[in-house]
Amino acid sequence: MNDTALMVELLRRLKKETNGAVVEAMEQRGIHYPLSYGVAAHTVKKVAEEYGTRHSLAMLLFDQQIRELKLAAIYIADPTEMTPESATRWAQGLTPELAGHAAATLFCHIPHIATTASTWIASDDQQLQYMALLALGRTLSTKGCPPIQSEILEKTTKRIFLLVTQRLDDMYLAQTATFFLVRFAGRSSEDCAYVRSFINRLCATPGPSAAHIAEETGWQLDYL
Repeated sequence: MNDTALMVELLRRLKKETNGAVVEAMEQRGIHYPLSYGVAAHTVKKVAEEYGTRHSLAMLLFDQQIRELKLAAIYIADPTEMTPESATRWAQGLTPELAGHAAATLFCHIPHIATTASTWIASDDQQLQYMALLALGRTLSTKGCPPIQSEILEKTTKRIFLLVTQRLDDMYLAQTATFFLVRFAGRSSEDCAYVRSFINRLCATPGPSAAHIAEETGWQLDYL
């Protein structure tokens, strides 16, 4: 069966799980898709995994303007076949909901994620900045993921400081930065000390973004 036929079959199966209440709830939370059937993420994952790893199918699915197909693409894609260009295109096309799934399932296993995420965080694209923090954080906390040089992590931390001074009330930035920093600190006692020094600097930085990072990261470090 070719990729188009598989996509039609997959969509037919997923449409049987349509949940209008979930669609309405997402809309109320500001999560909008051109088309969504409200299928639970775990259901999409279960169905998608039956198709195995098939990168050409994943690329086709992601190009569709349907939430469930984009989500299925994340589970079917082969991380070893993701180029920096295709990873960037996917990262730019993700909603916050899909971003979390992509970081946890796909991007953290891309062999070049360290250098790619470093490029993302240095860009002026806010979506790529968020994805860099999510992907790096997940890579640091998932077994079997590619190693990340301390130099990249420290540059990312310095970039966070600059961004929060520019976007004082960007709470999504604050949340993704906290996610990254806690996992960076968890690598070693030296890294934990580095992150503690960083959040001490944030304490003197104005704005709710900096305050959120300093407070949330601070108490989580006490439990490492």
